[in-house]
Amino acid sequence: GDSEFYFNQDTLFTSFLTDLNSDPSIDNYFSVQRLDLHPQLTRSINIAPWLNFASTIGLRSTLYSKGKNNIGFFSREGVDFNANIKGPTFEKIYHTRNKLVPKFKHLLEPRIAFDYVPELDVGAKEKIHPYLPDLISPTSTLSYSLIQRILQKEVNDKGDLTTRESLRFIITQNYDLREAEKVGTAASPSRPFSDIRFDLDSRIFDGLLLNVDSNFDYNNDVFTYWNFQVGFRPMDELTLYLERRWNRRDSISTVATLDWDFKKWWNLKASTRLDEVTDTHRENNLSLLYDD
Repeated sequence: GDSEFYFNQDTLFTSFLTDLNSDPSIDNYFSVQRLDLHPQLTRSINIAPWLNFASTIGLRSTLYSKGKNNIGFFSREGVDFNANIKGPTFEKIYHTRNKLVPKFKHLLEPRIAFDYVPELDVGAKEKIHPYLPDLISPTSTLSYSLIQRILQKEVNDKGDLTTRESLRFIITQNYDLREAEKVGTAASPSRPFSDIRFDLDSRIFDGLLLNVDSNFDYNNDVFTYWNFQVGFRPMDELTLYLERRWNRRDSISTVATLDWDFKKWWNLKASTRLDEVTDTHRENNLSLLYDD
């Protein structure tokens, strides 16, 4: 409505049917229905033009038709809380003395978020059949990120000035407060810090696209994967992409894609994926789209 609060509710009904006996000649079916209700209320406050605080509180009720050991109908309740701070935002404008791109702005925005779900209704949790996931998992996580953006003023074909985001670079990591409280051992040390994720999206020039994202394993001091994507658009109707995906523990592949609007309302897209480990083309895709 007209208030400063936002209301949101997710509702999900699922019916499960599982054969509890792995022997194909024996059927031991277990059937259960689950209804999950999750309303949330959010309030966002602009403390200053460069600082925003938003908080969300939610209630959760999950109803089960039965539990383990043939326990009858029961429900599990929980609450969740989220607080999000965006800012303070720092910015600086640079004048290039270039007629096509007369100036650009560099924005720097830190963000901090806290997610908390307490351990409640443990008695009902123990009734849930082990084959079903528990939707109310206790959580106490601090997430922090640093976002950098470059916005540039450009002169379009009509001679008017427009603003476009030409680069966005995000660094993100989580800190698990519950994991930090755990007493670690040599075999199972406490590791509250998550992996660090890097994500770069850029289009410095209108016809050139460069994206990079990677993941750094903070606890083992190694990069787990790298993804590189280069896109080139020699004309408005034609775009060429080349992407390389490197995974330390899995595969290395290269994907080449052609995207061509060859006629009004018609699009042709072709791509191929090369598995560099086995030197094999794993996929070849061709699609033709008509959309008026």
